[in-house]
Amino acid sequence: MEENKDITEKCTTDHDNNVIKPFPNTPGTRQEGVSADSTTEVDQIVGFNSNENENPAKCPPCSVDNVVIENIPTPEMVRRHRITEAAEIDFENGYDSDKVMGPFLDAIDEEGAQLIEEVEVPEKSSEEEEVEKATATALPSVVPIEMNENTVKKLKVDELRHQLKIRAQSTVGKKAELVERLLKALTDNVPVSVNVAPSRSRGKKKKDVFKSNVGRGFPPTARWRPLVPDGDAVKEPSNPTFKMPRAPTIPENDASFIPQKYNFSQYKFVVPKFTGTKSIIKAGRKKKKSRMPLQYEKVATTEGYFKEQALSKYRLTEKSHPHEFVEVFFPFRKNTKKSQNGGADKEWLSIEQLTKWTNTKVIMNGAGDQVYRDFKPFTIEEIRRHMGIYLLQGIAPSPRVELKFASQSNDPIHGNDFVNNSFGTNAVRRHRQFKAFFAVQNPMIETPDRRNFPNWKVRPLINWINYVGPLVYKPGMSISVDEMTMRFKGKHKDKLRITYKKEGDGFQADALYDDGYTLQVYMRNDPAPKKYLSKGLSPLHTRVMSLFDVLEESYHQCAMDNLYNSAAFCRAAFNHKWKVLCHGVARKGNRGIPVCVSQKEMISRKDQLKVRGTVKAAVLEGDEGCPNLIASSV
Repeated sequence: MEENKDITEKCTTDHDNNVIKPFPNTPGTRQEGVSADSTTEVDQIVGFNSNENENPAKCPPCSVDNVVIENIPTPEMVRRHRITEAAEIDFENGYDSDKVMGPFLDAIDEEGAQLIEEVEVPEKSSEEEEVEKATATALPSVVPIEMNENTVKKLKVDELRHQLKIRAQSTVGKKAELVERLLKALTDNVPVSVNVAPSRSRGKKKKDVFKSNVGRGFPPTARWRPLVPDGDAVKEPSNPTFKMPRAPTIPENDASFIPQKYNFSQYKFVVPKFTGTKSIIKAGRKKKKSRMPLQYEKVATTEGYFKEQALSKYRLTEKSHPHEFVEVFFPFRKNTKKSQNGGADKEWLSIEQLTKWTNTKVIMNGAGDQVYRDFKPFTIEEIRRHMGIYLLQGIAPSPRVELKFASQSNDPIHGNDFVNNSFGTNAVRRHRQFKAFFAVQNPMIETPDRRNFPNWKVRPLINWINYVGPLVYKPGMSISVDEMTMRFKGKHKDKLRITYKKEGDGFQADALYDDGYTLQVYMRNDPAPKKYLSKGLSPLHTRVMSLFDVLEESYHQCAMDNLYNSAAFCRAAFNHKWKVLCHGVARKGNRGIPVCVSQKEMISRKDQLKVRGTVKAAVLEGDEGCPNLIASSV
């Protein structure tokens, strides 16, 4: 009893209220999150031992016998108890613990008062059993009870609905409306029906859905058929000048072990042909100085290229300088495009427009008077120079962009003489003013709801990127979709914590690429397109489907990593307007990979050598909307 003695010495009994509180700082007990004011929690903490044979350990102030610590509640138990107490009112109104109303209401029949004490039931005589069987069907299914106003108000929502139902009254509405309706029915002496069937769930009847064995989005006839490899192993090529050949993924110490490889030559699959074409000058023009217009013809191609119309409009050739190409994607002067509907010309993003917005923001913030009294309005050339310094920062990063304003003689590591000569003196202060007032959106427009327009401040830039991308470039057969990260060190609600990339934290977007060229972007904090959400796709896949909308040819082959790939998305992409063929690696779980191709990962080196080179494959059959979808594992 030494343990009880130590515990009772630390008793913290509230003698005024006769409530025994938990013992603080007692070894082996957990006191976090326990309220001393809750008697329910105290009952779980302290118990009394009624065994008189043991020596009691008494608490000197209150003489409580045999205080024993048991059933110490964890913080999670206490939290749930408090939530339950706070939600009692909602429970009375018919809500469950998830704050959800129905469709489970009226699912349980009225059972009436329950006997607390059990009494011995005498055996029935044969005559009583016969009478009971004869009258069993005649007994009413519901026994009406006498109710007054107080009784009605104490009924739960499901009980109220049941009482209304047996009186042929409406059961729709909140608890207050149900109480008022039932009281009126009692006042009017509405008769009670004794042949009312038990109440059913108020939820909508679910339609019969044929589930597919493949997964979500596939018809019931779809199934995976395993592919059987050839019986003879593929012969390894020999090269006497190349000693110990091995694959890049095989360690050097395992180069002597050559796994057996088997082909699947008995299966033939037809891959749809890419429909891309390119316009070239028609052959046969003999005179170079002829005034006859050039004639073009279309030829099949699998490579991406800059459109001839864009090259002619901006006078771009293979000998054009880099700044001439930059002028296409970031115009210097006013950038307007004619409206195809006959309306007013639309002004797109340009450095001249950014300068106008920036100077407007300067005036609205009182620069030159209240702050930055030495401020002078920005010129178009200045804005372009300050934007260009960030391009240089991306190519040759420095701890701070302001370090690049120094000359190389003063700062041999981060200084830049070209930048120093371009910006002149007082460049650091001028750049501080640029960062304070630079605007990519018209400051005169009222900011809309952030939930629908989270990127409002940079929306003109995003719109221009998505407009000019497919305007000047036509992608080839092989395209890719991947995430794009924009590094950001400040504080923002939509800033993502990124630990798996060197770029660090920032904003992310899904982007469509072709050979390094960004064709289209979709910011991840933008609302997902509703037209694809309605088809049952996830927000990630709906954004990718929206990126595919800018394509101009059918049967592109899109490579993606395991973040995007799944069997259901491959089917959705193939049923897109441009019938995109997706390929790449996929994650193991919840991506539609069939069980017949899965392989267990081996840990020991001996087991790894045994299964190295093993290939399992399966083809999807029974789905006309996604023919020849193949899943494999290596």
